[in-house]
Amino acid sequence: SYFKSLELTKNGAILTIKKYILNHYEDDLYLELLADIVSLSPRYLSELFKKEEGIGIIKYIRQIRMEKAKILLVKTFREVIGLPPEKYRQKILHSD
Repeated sequence: SYFKSLELTKNGAILTIKKYILNHYEDDLYLELLADIVSLSPRYLSELFKKEEGIGIIKYIRQIRMEKAKILLVKTFREVIGLPPEKYRQKILHSD
């Protein structure tokens, strides 16, 4: 039916945006750019995203960036220091 295909289109748009954010989280992302990708108005995309994901699109981008930063921090820390952050913290605390 028409409404079913409309739902699929809406879900497809959100999936496309989420994939794009995951692949371009380091870039300058803004609502107009993302809306352009799925040919929706920024306002409609914003409302749709919040309705589907339960979180605003900008907040979602921020969360993705924070997660990626945490992973990078732990990985880099381990490579440079040779210990995960928790172990390093314990070592420092108990070095007296």
